[in-house]
Amino acid sequence: MAQTCVEHGIADVADIRARYTGKPGGFVDVVGLAAVNAGAVLCARVEILALKGALSAADSAVVEAERFDVQYPMSAMSWGISGACLPRAKAFVREKRGDLRGARAAYEAILADATNASWAGSGVFDVVYGRLAMIALQSGDEAAAERWATKGVRSDATSNVVLAVLLQRKGDTTKAMEQIAYALKLMDDAAASKYWTLPIHLAEHRRAKAGL
Repeated sequence: MAQTCVEHGIADVADIRARYTGKPGGFVDVVGLAAVNAGAVLCARVEILALKGALSAADSAVVEAERFDVQYPMSAMSWGISGACLPRAKAFVREKRGDLRGARAAYEAILADATNASWAGSGVFDVVYGRLAMIALQSGDEAAAERWATKGVRSDATSNVVLAVLLQRKGDTTKAMEQIAYALKLMDDAAASKYWTLPIHLAEHRRAKAGL
């Protein structure tokens, strides 16, 4: 299904570009909008493959996404204002490969770029906080895990899962289950959204469903 969405998205961009290039521009950049949609799907495919453990295929998907990003800069795949979906997806592949140090550096670079551009306060980066929290948790740094998770707790499911784990370790099972319930709600709401393309948001779904 992901491959079909990618093919349709790229075909739509090519078709719209052919129909509108050279014609008087209106208020809406229809080629740019089509490129944004296709770029989001390309990034989503990388994340889906990483979640499935198909890392070689994810690497190939990254190459295709990078090629599209160069061809259509208006796709916003690398833009901080839109959440930098391509750098995030590449970092996620590193994480799933077990390169936690490399993944952490990549996620932190995304946040540094966003901070420099004054976009770090945007909720689109909550998922990055969540991944950094999970990496810290896996690395045994509970203080860093809590710090990152607290930053992303408002809208990121993984951040809530990490906080639940920390609460459980402290013996507060009731609050831990509340965090898990909220994490599952965030995942369910996201999955039900017609326009949602953020598979990384579901990365800890199995763990949450199992109640830790």
